[in-house]
Amino acid sequence: GGCSALEGTCKADALDDDSDTGRPLGPAWINRVVREEALPQLRPSLVRQEVDELRAFIRNCEARIRLLKELRAIAASNQSNSAPASSVEIDVAQALHGQMPAMADVAGDKDSAWRASSDDFVVSVATISQGDPVAFMKLLPLRNNRAVSGQGHTPIGQLALPTSLVVAVTEDGTVRVFTPSGEMALTFSTGHEHPVVLLNVPPTQNEYLIATADSSGHIRIHKLTVRPRRLTREEKQARRTGPNGERVSQYLGIQANVTVQLHAVMRPSQIAKDVSGERLTCMVLASYQGARYLAVGDDKGRVAIFTKTGELHAELEIYAGVPVQSLSGHIGSLVWVSGSEWGFIDLDDEPKVRYMRCEKFSGRITAAIVDGQQSQRVIAADGLGTIWVFSMKSKSRCRIEHRFPERSTHVPLELATISGFLLALDRSQETTRDRASIVAMNMSVVGKSRNDPKRGPTITWRRWIAPPKSWSVLKRNQQGDLMATLSKDGMEIEVLEVLMQVYAPPMGDVLGNLKLPVFAVAIIFVIGFQYVRNQNSGEPDAAATDGEAE
Repeated sequence: GGCSALEGTCKADALDDDSDTGRPLGPAWINRVVREEALPQLRPSLVRQEVDELRAFIRNCEARIRLLKELRAIAASNQSNSAPASSVEIDVAQALHGQMPAMADVAGDKDSAWRASSDDFVVSVATISQGDPVAFMKLLPLRNNRAVSGQGHTPIGQLALPTSLVVAVTEDGTVRVFTPSGEMALTFSTGHEHPVVLLNVPPTQNEYLIATADSSGHIRIHKLTVRPRRLTREEKQARRTGPNGERVSQYLGIQANVTVQLHAVMRPSQIAKDVSGERLTCMVLASYQGARYLAVGDDKGRVAIFTKTGELHAELEIYAGVPVQSLSGHIGSLVWVSGSEWGFIDLDDEPKVRYMRCEKFSGRITAAIVDGQQSQRVIAADGLGTIWVFSMKSKSRCRIEHRFPERSTHVPLELATISGFLLALDRSQETTRDRASIVAMNMSVVGKSRNDPKRGPTITWRRWIAPPKSWSVLKRNQQGDLMATLSKDGMEIEVLEVLMQVYAPPMGDVLGNLKLPVFAVAIIFVIGFQYVRNQNSGEPDAAATDGEAE
C-alpha cells in the first residue's frame, strides 16, 4: 500500500502530504521538479497577440450587429401584433422612428459652454501630504533672482531657488512652509494661545510676511528670510562620500535657507473691549506709497487698519452689526464687501469708507476683487452667481462694462485673476454632489459684442475637483501661474501649474494710408538738404579760385 520514492511510484498527493516531508526524495521526483522548472511558460508571439486582438474585435463587432438587428426588428414590428410589446420596446421604437432635432436646438449657449479641457492647461506639480490637519493655506510669492540681479545670468547656487512658497497653518498655530515641489523648507509655531481662524500673505514680492489671527482677536506677523543655502564643510564632506560610498551632488534637495522671526503683535481695541464674543471674519495685507498695512474686518461691521509694525492706523465702521464678508487689497485702497453693499477704503493719512453705486445695476454683491491687469476695473459676483465687470469712474461711481453668461457659475463663489483670465471657484455643488469646479473665463471678451468676429470663447475650461477647504492662486511673470487647493479634511495640498497665455494680436500698420505721403515728404527733405549742403560747400571754392586768378 506504500510507494517507493526511489522508483518514482509516489503520487503527487503523497508528495504534497506534510506527513511525508521527512522521507528521502528519490531522483525521479527531483528530475520531475527540475524539468518542470526548466520549462517556463512561453509568451505568445507578437503575431499571435495581434491575431487574438483581431478575434476579440470581431466578436465585439458581431455582438453589436446582433444588437442592431434586434433594434431594427423592434422598429419594424407591427403595432397591431397580438403580443403586447414591453415599455422598453415601445420607447426604443419611438426613439428610432422619431426625427432627430437640429443641433441648434440641442446645443446650449455657446458663451456658457467651455471649449477646451482643463488637462491641456493645468498640470499637477506636487501633492503634499500632511501629518496633522491643516486649517488654512496660501501661496507666498518670492522675488525672481534674474529680475533682482538685472543680469543675463545668475550664480549657479541661486538657480534652484523657488519663486514661491506654500504656507500652511494648523489650528493650533503651527506653520509649515513648503516649496511648490513639496519639500519642507521650515516649520515653526506662531505662539497663539487660541485656535487660528485667519491666514494671509502679501500679494507682492516686496516683503515675505505671514499674518495669522486667532479666535481671541490677537494678530501675529512673522517675517521670512529666504537666502541661498550654503553647505558647511562637514556637509560637503558627507556629500562627497555619501551613505553608500557614492558622491551626492550639492545641488540636490532644497537650495533655499528659510528663517523666520516675529515681526509684530497687535489686537483691535474694539475686540479687546467687547465681551460679547466678537470675532474676526477677514484679513488682508495691502500697501500704499511703499508702506505696508494690515486690515481686519469683524462680524460687527468694523474694519481696523494697522501698520506692519503693529501700530493702529485707523478704525472704521462700514455697516453697524453687518459682518464684513471680505477684504481684498488694491494699490492704495481696499475693496470691501458687507451685506449687499461694496466699496473702497482709502489707505491715505485719513482713511475713509466709500460706498459704490453702479449705473443700471441693482443686484447684491457677494464677492469683489480688482482686476490684476487694469486697476480701474473691478470683477464682482452677485447673489445669483453671475459675474460682472465694472469700470471705475471714481471710487464711488462705476458703470457696467461686461456681464459673463448667466448660470455659468453659481454662489458661493471665490474669485482670482491671472494674466488675461479670471479663475472662479464654484462651490454650489458641494452639498448636493460633493464636488466643486474651477472655471477659467477669458477676460479678452470684455468690451466686445457677441457678434464681434475677433471675440474668443467666454469660458475656456472647467475643472471638476473635490470640495476644497481653501484655495490660493499666484500670478507669476515669465512662467506658469500657480494654483493650490487644500483638501476638505486638511490632510493634502495639491499644487497645480496653470499654463495659459494671452493672445496678443500682431501690431497693425501704424501709418496706414499716410505711409506714401510721409515717405514722399521725407525724400523731398533729404534731397533738399543735400542740395543746400552742396551749394554751401561750393561757394568758398569759387571765391578762392577768383583770388588766385588776380
